[in-house]
Amino acid sequence: TGTYSLESPGLGNQTFFLDGNPDLAVPAGLLVTKAEGTNVHSLDGNFLFPSYTVPGALVRFTMTQRVSNFHTNSLNGNYAFQIVGGANMGYGSGFINFDGVEGAGTFTGRLLGNAPEDEHERLLFETALTGTYEVEHHGFTTMQITFVDFPDFPVFPSTALIVHANGAQGLSLRGNFEVPSPVLAALGVPSLVRTQLDYLGPSEMTEVAKTQ
Repeated sequence: TGTYSLESPGLGNQTFFLDGNPDLAVPAGLLVTKAEGTNVHSLDGNFLFPSYTVPGALVRFTMTQRVSNFHTNSLNGNYAFQIVGGANMGYGSGFINFDGVEGAGTFTGRLLGNAPEDEHERLLFETALTGTYEVEHHGFTTMQITFVDFPDFPVFPSTALIVHANGAQGLSLRGNFEVPSPVLAALGVPSLVRTQLDYLGPSEMTEVAKTQ
């Protein structure tokens, strides 16, 4: 729970009450980043004091107006897929094709990656992706991602949130793996791996459309 206020230039303040307790108030600053007339579609914000868990760290967040009637079929078609682990440590880009079937959906895809091999060299890699996913009505998405060409890797559980949508069709998701990168952990850098997915189009798009 909490309170908020906005001024006409689009600046504002918000207070979060943790567990609904006014004695656990977390103040934050707000900035409107997208609006239609006086209807606000998205905001950026940051907490006005450092993180409890990372001393001195700034905590930023975004808020986006969207519906809350999502389901597994809200993810269907081709999505660009990016992963980033740590500060310039590991990076991957590729695509995921969601089948959009209700219940536990499945997906396939491909990923090209660039990660440190040791302290002096970087490793370029490529792998097929498979997995399952589910979407609950608020847009929280769980994924189980398998790096097919790396059989020694675990299945990576990932959580994400639909942050941009057209009706019930999810257009953009932001999230993270729930386990550290095994490549970075081996180097003593157990970094959080962040994920981003952006809708490209339906699965049946033509080869010409894929390159335009």
